[in-house]
Amino acid sequence: MSKFLVTCMIITVFVTPGYLHASLYAESSHCNSNMGKVLDVVDDELFTISVCNEVKVFKELSYCYGVEEGDAVIFDGFADKCELVSFRVVRNGVQCGVLCP
Repeated sequence: MSKFLVTCMIITVFVTPGYLHASLYAESSHCNSNMGKVLDVVDDELFTISVCNEVKVFKELSYCYGVEEGDAVIFDGFADKCELVSFRVVRNGVQCGVLCP
């Protein structure tokens, strides 16, 4: 009986914190509208970017070279609540100013 209790206590001590952490993370994790993924580039002027599983088309203020399909980008503001924002390509550091959709 004592081995059974010790086993139960060990399982409780080691499994519960991990489960609790995972469940708290799942509840608190949400979309980060400062991050996106480039889906398409048209003439270095129009960029189709997925932000929070929503596809948005951003128009470049001037030409922006070095952005490729599949690039991860970081916006300097929230891409879902803006008129004008810039983003930086993670792969090469290129910075582009764009009009928000």
